[in-house]
Amino acid sequence: LEMKSLITPLDELQEKIRVFEQKKLEVTTEKDDFLILLDGEAKKIVTTILEEDLTTFRRELYLSASEHFENNYKEYADLSLKELRQRLEDQIIAEVRDAYTVWRVREDEKLAKAFEASCQRFVVRIDETVDALIAFSAELFGIPFDIVKADATWSSKSVFYYKFREQPDGIEIVTSSLTLMLPKFIGEKIIIKKMKEYLSRVIDLQAARIGYDFEQKIEKSKLAFRWEMLQRIDATLEGIGSAIAQGMARRSTNEREVQERTESLMALKSRYSELEGRIKAVREHASDVRR
Repeated sequence: LEMKSLITPLDELQEKIRVFEQKKLEVTTEKDDFLILLDGEAKKIVTTILEEDLTTFRRELYLSASEHFENNYKEYADLSLKELRQRLEDQIIAEVRDAYTVWRVREDEKLAKAFEASCQRFVVRIDETVDALIAFSAELFGIPFDIVKADATWSSKSVFYYKFREQPDGIEIVTSSLTLMLPKFIGEKIIIKKMKEYLSRVIDLQAARIGYDFEQKIEKSKLAFRWEMLQRIDATLEGIGSAIAQGMARRSTNEREVQERTESLMALKSRYSELEGRIKAVREHASDVRR
């Protein structure tokens, strides 16, 4: 582009710059549309997949865990009230933790596929925008361009921890202490009732924490993807605009400097072609090794 700008008649070059600036405005509008649609897709994944799956799993887990609780607590009939409470609490924690651990892995894979599918659709749109921009500039200045494709990536890195034993408030502490002093047949009923409430609370707590964790992962992945895709458009715009501007600036220098710059650009172009050939050779070799 810079080489073309050096040899194109000034009036013609100024008209080409005006047309290119108008094209930049169109691309900027497309970028804004892209951001709105990408935000909508991320929210759609959260509401139609994550929230629905989490609601279903939470309901199914409560039913199965409640059934296990009813079947198992009778096995602890010979324990003291304190041991009974501790055993039931440990049982609830273990079952809920194990269930969510398995579910999280499965859900992570499901969300990853949904996110990648959404991103891939946007990759196509961004490619079309960049390709159209390149084709427009190529036609405007009569220069061929090579097209480079991009890939969407899912970020699976996140820190997650379970939270079960919360600090009880004052009333619960008093109630818990008094319960252990009651006759066993009365204290047992109270403990079982409290543990059922605890089971429901723990399941809901983990659902909220896991839901938030997944939402954060989706948001971070969306932002990373958005930055990567917008960089493609911005880099293309910047590269074309900068090359034209440099060529335009050289027009104010003398003919010798223009000739020297032209020769320098020719050598740079040759070097790029050489590097491109070496990169292709490395890729082909890597592909052969994988096969």
